[in-house]
Amino acid sequence: MPVFFGEVIAGDRLPRITYMLTCNSMEERDKGWSAFGADPEWKKLLADPQYANTISKISNSFLIPTPYSQV
Repeated sequence: MPVFFGEVIAGDRLPRITYMLTCNSMEERDKGWSAFGADPEWKKLLADPQYANTISKISNSFLIPTPYSQV
């Protein structure tokens, strides 16, 4: 489930988009990413020449909420 999406506007690695998703387990996360990667609309965007070379690196951070977290 998406929590937020945002464009990073400062820093040494621009352009960059940051987003946060929630998953109940790594298995759920892996299943979701597999479905995303197989989605026909995503495949269509990947093949579109106007988006060629727009993704140079993907970084993942896995966070565990504290008991008082509202996320």
